[in-house]
Amino acid sequence: MPDPAMPAVWLLREPARACTGFAYASAYPSLLCRLDGPAMPASACAAAGERVATLLTRFEPPPVPAAETDRGAALAWLLGLIDACQAAAGLPVCEAAHVIEHESEAALCQIPAPGRSLGPLSTLLQCLLALLPALLEGRRDPPLEAEFVRLHGVLAATNYRSSNVPRFVRAAHGLGLPLRELPGQFLLVGEGVHGRWLDSTFTDATPFIATQLARSKMLAAAHLRLAGLPVPPHRRVGNAAEAQAAAAALGYPVVVKPANLDGGTGVAAGLENPGAVARAFEAARKHSGEIIVEKHIHGRDYRLTVFQGALVWAVERVPAGVTGDGIRSIAALVAEANADPRRGSGDHAALKRLALDEEAQGLLEQEGLSEQSVPQAGHFVRLRRAANVASGGMPVAVFDKVHPDNARLAVRAAAALRLDLAGIDLIIPDIARSWREGGAAICEVNAQPQLGGTTSAHVYPQILAAMVPGSGRIPCAILAGSGESSTLAQEVAAMLEARGIATGCHDHAGVRLAGEWLHQGPCGLLEAGQMLVGNRGCAAMVLSLPAADTLAAGLPVARYDVLVLGPGSVPDPAATMLRAGAPGQVIADADPAAVAAALLPD
Repeated sequence: MPDPAMPAVWLLREPARACTGFAYASAYPSLLCRLDGPAMPASACAAAGERVATLLTRFEPPPVPAAETDRGAALAWLLGLIDACQAAAGLPVCEAAHVIEHESEAALCQIPAPGRSLGPLSTLLQCLLALLPALLEGRRDPPLEAEFVRLHGVLAATNYRSSNVPRFVRAAHGLGLPLRELPGQFLLVGEGVHGRWLDSTFTDATPFIATQLARSKMLAAAHLRLAGLPVPPHRRVGNAAEAQAAAAALGYPVVVKPANLDGGTGVAAGLENPGAVARAFEAARKHSGEIIVEKHIHGRDYRLTVFQGALVWAVERVPAGVTGDGIRSIAALVAEANADPRRGSGDHAALKRLALDEEAQGLLEQEGLSEQSVPQAGHFVRLRRAANVASGGMPVAVFDKVHPDNARLAVRAAAALRLDLAGIDLIIPDIARSWREGGAAICEVNAQPQLGGTTSAHVYPQILAAMVPGSGRIPCAILAGSGESSTLAQEVAAMLEARGIATGCHDHAGVRLAGEWLHQGPCGLLEAGQMLVGNRGCAAMVLSLPAADTLAAGLPVARYDVLVLGPGSVPDPAATMLRAGAPGQVIADADPAAVAAALLPD
């Protein structure tokens, strides 16, 4: 007989709590919740996972527990289900949800997540628990399933607006670098003197003037010409008639594109007649009021990524299209290409879906083809004039083939606009042959390039490792249970500053850095620590735990070097949370010299 005291389903013993700081050594903000429930048959778990997979795209069910499952295994499966929901939403979470401690009535669990996602994740968790009985029993609950799908969409919408950011988040965690999101979706990577800001691929070293120049194709081209670099001729136009006149003057074929947008938006290349130019102008004007007509340069399309004065990656951008096999129609080949799980329509898709739209139909007509045509084996059918990955193109790595002259050309282009990180779009017959021999043209310089994840995932950690030295951490001590009147923090800070280390000091009086007040008056440990972690003048910090601070919102850092437990009591859960973040060095007495020595570099 089942235990009548055991709940029939898993439930929250109390509302999940959002911990916006760091807790229990996790490198993410997290949800903390107490879950209680019974063992569940493995077959029911498998069926539940398969049903969720029919509701959510890109959902990979977690491994099912053993056939003779117990309560702990059932909880592990449930937490895996929550992790899978976050993964299906595209959230860059590199830690698994886990049990912190098993209690008599429930298990205290931690679910790491981006801070911006904690609220929607909590709501989704509640909905999942409500839906779980039906999932386990194989029943359908259409209203609740629809709400679950809707809430999962809300969770997915909390992802970062740029696809670069989740990849930087994963790279930072892979390197073990401290990471915190700042207001405005900016990232702080590293702490104190090692801290650096990122806004997608803008860094805190990217000059504002450089970004303004790069965003204006007219100005960027002018500066590149001044630097002696090859750029195609172009003219700014205000209407379709001016566009046609400019095309005639430049000579066909031409490109029509917005002068102030990136990512291939509104770009039409390879235009051969006035009618195509007029149509392209009207299409581009829907995206921008600044339109240019540019001479089309024949050659292959390459993106060369430059960082800190060196070429770090290069790809050829093969335009959207399909290659015939002599058997299947173009429509069937497009459907097969779109079945690639990497292809999608959202901002975070590694590749974009192919579309047989008006532009594709026009290109097919030029070849005397239609959707139902069966191209010969090996024949490439182009579906886009521009080769941008954002319009369905495929990146092919060519870094090892780049001629040194072409690498220097890309570096010169980034330097001409004084960009620390740039994507140089180069049209050239062959990237392995010097542009001085075969000719080339720089058609665009991107100040905030999408690096992509298909061939260039390794570039993200490469960039972060160059920006943030070592572990990215600064020495940190947390003093707990010493009483508000203790001068320990001030004494330790003074010893470090005597060694020339600018030290942040937090005690009952406020927060100081190198003796200067940053905040006068009491404040919590999280607030004080975040104040110092975000200050590029801070090389070490000593933080005090006020007696009334329960650490409900977490800690300012995931790891610290020294934990001092003074004679005063530190009640749970604060004591457990503090011990979890310490690397093992816990000092029971309040000896300033010992604390300072533990913080000094080797």
